[in-house]
This record gives sequence, C-alpha cells and structure tokens, in this order.
Amino acid sequence: GQTTTLQVATQGRPPKTFQWFQGQTGDTSNPVSGATASSFTTPALFADTSFWVRVSDNTVSLNSGTATIFVTDGPITYSS
Repeated sequence: GQTTTLQVATQGRPPKTFQWFQGQTGDTSNPVSGATASSFTTPALFADTSFWVRVSDNTVSLNSGTATIFVTDGPITYSS
C-alpha cells in the first residue's frame, strides 16, 4: 500500500519528452496517464509491478530497462 518514486537521468540537449509505462520494456499498451516527467511517483502498490520510461527528443527515442517494484509484508533481508 506504499508509493515509490522512479527517476531517469538523461544527457544531451533538451527538449526531452518522457512517457512512463506499466509493464515490460517495449510494451506500450499501458502508458501511465499524466506520467510525462523525468520522475514518476507510483500509485499505492499492493502487488509486484513493473514500470519503464521512453525518453524522446527531436531525433531519437530510447527506452529504459524495466524497473520492478517488489511488494512484501515486511523488510527484505539480503545475505551473501
């Protein structure tokens, strides 16, 4: 039931446009309405959910990798 903020950093000349999508990179069937900035705050998430962003300028469009947010019932402990 928490939100999180995703952000992409770009280089090069402006202007840049951004469009965030829910799903796997390249799947443009589920654009996030109003998510057209370099950062995006998710709605409250109750299940694992993936997002990615397409960044465009006057000459090229590039897709980010997929960012998956994992929803857990408690803290995640990593061990090596």
